[in-house]
Amino acid sequence: MKKLALFMLFLVCFALPLIGQNYVYHDNPSPSGGSANTFPFGNAFGNNWRYHFSVPALSLPTKPVRFVGMAFAPTATGVFSVKDFQLRMGHSASHMLSSVFATNIGASPTTLIDVQGTGYNFNATVNQWTPLGVKNGFDYDGKSALVIEVRYRGFGTLHQGSPSIRSYTSAMSSGSYRVWANGSYPPAIVDPYSTPVGWNVYSSGAIRVRLTYVETVITLSGSTSPGGTVDLDLASFPDPNRPYQAASSLGTGPIPIDTRMLHLSVDDLLVISVNGYLPSIFLNYTGKLDAGGKAKAQIKIPNDPVLKGVKIHSAFITLDPAAPSGVSNISNTVTLTIT
Repeated sequence: MKKLALFMLFLVCFALPLIGQNYVYHDNPSPSGGSANTFPFGNAFGNNWRYHFSVPALSLPTKPVRFVGMAFAPTATGVFSVKDFQLRMGHSASHMLSSVFATNIGASPTTLIDVQGTGYNFNATVNQWTPLGVKNGFDYDGKSALVIEVRYRGFGTLHQGSPSIRSYTSAMSSGSYRVWANGSYPPAIVDPYSTPVGWNVYSSGAIRVRLTYVETVITLSGSTSPGGTVDLDLASFPDPNRPYQAASSLGTGPIPIDTRMLHLSVDDLLVISVNGYLPSIFLNYTGKLDAGGKAKAQIKIPNDPVLKGVKIHSAFITLDPAAPSGVSNISNTVTLTIT
């Protein structure tokens, strides 16, 4: 149980900033200057919005990363306050958009912020990057365009009860597509927040953004059938030659880690996989990353059809004695379903 106790100690001691954060910008690293727009955080068009904008692949990392933060560049200081708020992301084959929201963001976008009915706010500071307070991560594939959705509802008044916060826009022409629905466009939309169709698509004027990412990612490949082998490809580019500890569980928790969540559960499978009790099933769950920051663990699924439908969730951490609490980075969580 020593390994499990150490693993759990890492979890409860994670009141730390993220290690190895990086930034990408679309398309200007400056939080000041240039053109500005009241969309989507202005109050000139009512208190109910749905807004999509795209980020082309050329503005994004060329390798798999996890986006863990988004900030925009306001032209004024103020407190933005609404009742309901969502921030979602999805991959797209192109940075061009459609007026049909589902076409842009796909059937299963990742929700990074979701506040319903209890109130959401952020403090905007003029000419400084203002983060939106992301609570989850988005696993970017390293090659696609990105679609970002911001939508909100106010407190039932004409405006959302906050100052109109203009945002600096991207200077990239034909590379900053946007589409929206609000109290005026399209006309006669009762609830823009949930409408499936927006106003005309524009190819400029999307807000300037800074995306925060970490380079610690786990992905799956292989056969998920009974008797098959699933590869857990571990990549933590900032951690070459460092030790790692992988873990699997039957649930996704989550386990709070300061402002983030580790989506594993403390259950029997976690105990088994961390402590190496079934080494013929959970292979290479402890080891060292190579010089490129990569390693491979495996799950060899027992050849028993009764396992069909079981979901196994997996993640890993990297270790560094010089880092706070001895932990360098933590990965996303991936899920396999035995088929």
